[in-house]
Amino acid sequence: MHISGQQTGWLQVVGAVVAGVRHATARYVDRVHRHWVRSRTMSALASLDDASLKDIGVHRGDIEGFVRDLERGLDPRQTRR
Repeated sequence: MHISGQQTGWLQVVGAVVAGVRHATARYVDRVHRHWVRSRTMSALASLDDASLKDIGVHRGDIEGFVRDLERGLDPRQTRR
């Protein structure tokens, strides 16, 4: 089977489109997963009583910031003083 130059061009375009869709889908799935983990973590922390939160160095009003620091790879205990 012989592929002409025009067909090769279309194959390259289709390949680029498929790669773009794959990349966009992977980014979307990653964002959904990070959101799910963030929500679960915040819910778990919010379900703790104030004494338990205090034991891990978190005030109830700081839960969202605490979780965002964790996401960024920061030590929330250092940024929440």
